[in-house]
Amino acid sequence: LAAAFIAMGFSVVSQLQIRIMLVAAVLSVIAYAVYTLATPWGDNWSRAAAAFVVGLLTVPSSRHFRASPNAFAFCAILAMLPGVMLYQGLWTQDAATGLSLISSALGAALSLVCGLMFGEYVMALLLKHLYRQPFSLFSPNFSPPGRHDAVDGTSVG
Repeated sequence: LAAAFIAMGFSVVSQLQIRIMLVAAVLSVIAYAVYTLATPWGDNWSRAAAAFVVGLLTVPSSRHFRASPNAFAFCAILAMLPGVMLYQGLWTQDAATGLSLISSALGAALSLVCGLMFGEYVMALLLKHLYRQPFSLFSPNFSPPGRHDAVDGTSVG
């Protein structure tokens, strides 16, 4: 429930629409539930699993609500960002402890990013094969030269 409040607060600061705020809050609760359930795998693997699930769910959400997947994704994983760990690593007196905390924070951030991007990529591929049309998130459509029309309707090329 706290993850939903964090997502809602960041959504307000980001000036997102209310319909997107509610979806981001639900995704945040799902992400934190996956993170909690996957804790036996280790901290970084559980973060990656939660981010992967969020990545899977943001692509259909972005198609349904016609919004950027980043609007949903960042609000959903915000509660799992390693901010306190990084802060403690920067301000500790012992250099070895500080480097250990900073490297742990880096590993946590990389696991979030990799899980999120891999989840979005997998879902985009699944939707591409399901609908038999390219999905513009990862596969832009490039037309051969001379096929585009200019703004005034005349042929270009």
